[in-house]
Amino acid sequence: MQEKSEVKNQEATLAVVVDRLSSLHEDVNDLRDSMRESMKEMATAVTRLVEMEQRQVYAMKAVERQEEQITKLSERVSEIEKSQPVTALVVSWVQRVVMVAVGVVLAFVAKAVGLI
Repeated sequence: MQEKSEVKNQEATLAVVVDRLSSLHEDVNDLRDSMRESMKEMATAVTRLVEMEQRQVYAMKAVERQEEQITKLSERVSEIEKSQPVTALVVSWVQRVVMVAVGVVLAFVAKAVGLI
């Protein structure tokens, strides 16, 4: 009789172990599904980060190109600024030549009219 009660105790213990293993199996399956979803979300996040990094690289390249253009334009402006005094000198010479020419024409007209 004692053997029957031991067998019943062992069967009860075995049933508890089987139940706990079944519960543990379900928990592991749930955890695995949750991990799969998390991995998908992380993959999506990493993909977005890569896209953002590519955009940032393109933006930085565009900024570098603009900096190069600004440097070239700055050099051109400097050259123009350096040549500006020379241009002003040439303009004053041309103005003087024109004034002398106008004076000569006026003198010729005044002589032709008899004012001189």
